[in-house]
Parts: sequence; structure tokens; C-alpha cells
Amino acid sequence: MAFHASFGTGDEPVSSYGRLKQRDSARYARLADALIDLGVWVARRGIWYVSAAHTEADVTETVERVNAAIKAFTAAEL
Repeated sequence: MAFHASFGTGDEPVSSYGRLKQRDSARYARLADALIDLGVWVARRGIWYVSAAHTEADVTETVERVNAAIKAFTAAEL
């Protein structure tokens, strides 16, 4: 399983490939760097993979690291 994460531009939802191409790649790269710095591997192109092989403790630790990365990313954006 996988999903795609990105930052859009403007207020319109992404409903076409053309709108997807308008994403803010530089902003997503900064978030990816914050995640990677805290030990959460994500692909810089926006694909996030999901695994059923992790334990509940693994998931808890990952969520904590993601929260910390998002706080650092948000602080840097201000």
C-alpha cells in the first residue's frame, strides 16, 4: 500500500493531473527533510509506503517522530 503526499497551490482541490503538477514541490521537500532528519523515511517524490509488518510500538514511535517533524517544519515555515 502507498499514498501520495504533497502541498497544493491555491484553494482548489487537486482533481486532475494538471493540478497535481502545480504542487509546491519545494515545500514538500522541506517536510520530507524534517521527517528524514528524525528517522522517518519518506520518498522525496511524495510516495509514502504503508506496512503491516510493524508492531504497535513501531507505529507509536513513528507517530511521535512525525508529530515532532511537523512541529519543526511548521516552526520553520513561520
